[in-house]
Amino acid sequence: MARIELKKYSLGEELINSISHGVGAVWGIVATIMGILKAVQLENTLMIISMSIFGFSLINLYIMSTIYHALAINKGKRVFRVLDHCGIFLLIAGTYTPYALLVLPRVPGLIILGIVWICAIVGITFNSINLKKFKVFSLVSYLLTGWVIIFAINHLIANLDLNGLILLVAGGLAYSFGAIIYGIGSKKKYFHSIWHFFVLLGSILHYLSIYFYVLI
Repeated sequence: MARIELKKYSLGEELINSISHGVGAVWGIVATIMGILKAVQLENTLMIISMSIFGFSLINLYIMSTIYHALAINKGKRVFRVLDHCGIFLLIAGTYTPYALLVLPRVPGLIILGIVWICAIVGITFNSINLKKFKVFSLVSYLLTGWVIIFAINHLIANLDLNGLILLVAGGLAYSFGAIIYGIGSKKKYFHSIWHFFVLLGSILHYLSIYFYVLI
């Protein structure tokens, strides 16, 4: 692993960064428990598995991010910066899982799921090797992988309630807009904090879509 450079955030920025995603971690734990309990009540094994994967990816992202931003500049912070970025790929794949297994028809669903998880594994591998070198690749991959679902839009329209689809698209737009802000404002004060709030918004919208319109 190449030496990992750390971005220098002000104390105010790091407080917002760590608190915002700390709140996200607590919410993610509660939301995941609620989702799994609903899946258990529906007595659907695939729902339980899908919700567990989505929930784990959600909680993992927020915990890794919170720890990274809360730590002082040291070796541990460098490690958690990598885990933080890898968690984004994991969340993208984790979010796809319920839609691919529970909403899309079997064949296109498995194809989409396979593509997304392969992209996630590749992205995690590259980030682990050299975070700085593959920064642009990762940002572009986040956006492209996040919108692979567009190739199955007809199946989504046919099988997902309109409100669920609106929440899904809105969540994707929140992530995408946040990623753009993250990309263009990487050296601007508090832009990373703004990105954190867009991540929160995107994950909440996707959770609502899954909880109310996929776990049925």
